[in-house]
Amino acid sequence: MKDKQFKSIIESLLFYWGEPLDIKSISEIIGLNENKILNLINELKGEFESAQRGIQIKKIGKKYQFVTSPLNYKYIEQLLVVEDEKSLSDSAMETLSIIAYKQPV
Repeated sequence: MKDKQFKSIIESLLFYWGEPLDIKSISEIIGLNENKILNLINELKGEFESAQRGIQIKKIGKKYQFVTSPLNYKYIEQLLVVEDEKSLSDSAMETLSIIAYKQPV
């Protein structure tokens, strides 16, 4: 297999797992030594950064994980805005309570 294929596998593993993944686990899955995996990850990191992609590979302790680019935070933040929950008025709650109480079991 060529490095390009191994990089594709590493990308898939990082994307699928979602959590930080260590070099040892990747090495065991792919069947390459840990130094080769580390070199491939560093190449991938460089490729993502130089292309100014929205996804990056970040080292967290001794593990690696896909993360979003900090430059795009203000856009991602808009997805995280929680709408105010709409609640029923007191009179509507009272009406529903009466209906629920008098309803046959």
